[in-house]
Amino acid sequence: MNINFSLFILFALAGLSVCSAPLVKTSYGLIQGVEDEHSYMYLGIPFAKPPIGDYRWKQPADIEHWQDVLNASSYKPACPQANCSSRMPQKSCPPSFSEDCLYLNVFVPKNLSEPKPVMLFIHGGNFQYQGASSIIFDGRTFSNLSDCVFVTIQYRIGALGFLVTGLETDQANGNFGILDQRMAINWVKNNIQAFNGNPDKITLFGQSAGGESVTIHLLSEDMQQNFNNVIIQSSPMSIPFKNFEESILLYSYFNQELNCAPRDLACLRSKSVDDILEAQAKAESKVASVKLLEFFEAWLPWIDGKLIKGQLLEFDKWISNFEIKPFIIGTLTEECYIYINLGFPKPVGLTEYGGLLTAAFKQNTLKVLTQYPPDFSTQDQRDLLSVMATNWVFGCSSRRFLEKAFNYTTSPSGKFYQYVFDYTLDFDGWDNFTYCNDHVCHGSDMPYTFDAIESYFTNDGKRLARSHIGYWANFARNNQPGSVNNLEWNNYRLDNKSFVRFQKNFNTFEQNYLKKECDFFDSIGYYY
Repeated sequence: MNINFSLFILFALAGLSVCSAPLVKTSYGLIQGVEDEHSYMYLGIPFAKPPIGDYRWKQPADIEHWQDVLNASSYKPACPQANCSSRMPQKSCPPSFSEDCLYLNVFVPKNLSEPKPVMLFIHGGNFQYQGASSIIFDGRTFSNLSDCVFVTIQYRIGALGFLVTGLETDQANGNFGILDQRMAINWVKNNIQAFNGNPDKITLFGQSAGGESVTIHLLSEDMQQNFNNVIIQSSPMSIPFKNFEESILLYSYFNQELNCAPRDLACLRSKSVDDILEAQAKAESKVASVKLLEFFEAWLPWIDGKLIKGQLLEFDKWISNFEIKPFIIGTLTEECYIYINLGFPKPVGLTEYGGLLTAAFKQNTLKVLTQYPPDFSTQDQRDLLSVMATNWVFGCSSRRFLEKAFNYTTSPSGKFYQYVFDYTLDFDGWDNFTYCNDHVCHGSDMPYTFDAIESYFTNDGKRLARSHIGYWANFARNNQPGSVNNLEWNNYRLDNKSFVRFQKNFNTFEQNYLKKECDFFDSIGYYY
């Protein structure tokens, strides 16, 4: 990390402000925040009881009212995670973590003339990393430029968020991280008016695992009253949620590392966070060798038939009698470049390439080999693997989701929007992931989504960030991204498959992104 950027992070996180923001009265008590030139900030607000001790591996519990004024002047630690910088640049990792981590942050524009739209962000990180205190999610600039109330939330991740030990009520039933998100969203719905937010105009948006999470809420009937629309950024729709047997297999490996008797939750609760994280990593390495996509997300939601009703592309298992809400959905042009190079640090030869496709696609291996034949001009097939994986896991599965949604709306023209992000970082931000320099790796859009580190952008990066925020804010207000810099973003249509491309120099409105490739994956399916 270069020294200037390190100092920027230190000052941004430690030196927010010394001035007080307006006192806010919520249904739980009074909250005192801080302010700077751009916004009022209310940081580290609890929305559930700390999930520690006997509350570990239980559904989130409602917090009690507090008597004194809550000091909301600083971030709280992220949820426990190990080696975040092994999967993403250190700059984007949270500075600290604790098992007491169920907190949210609210950023309020200083113009209080009228209630503002609310934009609630759910962070990604493979359901194992990240947190709302990451510098790239600093919401001061975003709330000011969008003129929206901006909220970031935290939720349990890894084994602490998704462990399944059994179906009985005295066992760990999994999906705790999603339940945490639901409680945070409900808290915002019921309290955001106190922060000058409009509770009837809440936009959920999230990236990567956060995009998957947002999609879960979009498809959940009992969540419909809590938001108005959603934005799904880089959601790996092809990564399957686990079934019960797969969840128990992961638990068995995890439990062996901790030397607990089967189904002995008291023993597991007695273990330290460090022990939990070590066992989590070892268990993950074992299942990842069995199922290829486990490498991306080993700890993730499982299909319990109640909270999680099916895979994200299985609309019929989720939706019965409600209409799907408006959404924006999009991906990056080289999402999997980072994962292929991370998972395969050495060149992938022709034989290994064929073996990987066989492991991934089974009976459809020959079809995939025909669509993505080996490049005989090189001894390294990683670039080809990256292209194939990006199309399969991100780009085409997202298009499939988008087009399936047309079956669940009464709007004749649809109310859905697609984008493609095609812009490399214009500053030194990848740390040790140097192979992502000059590539649009997964996560490349995050600095520009929030514009939190604009001083490091080129002029073109600044333009891109402002256009990004402009479209997101328009959508939060009007259910339409509208026009920014004289480029109108029209809704997606099945006949021309129109989308906006965020790119260098200026954005463009185009048609038929990856049509041939996505038609192919639609024909063979996405889950194996």
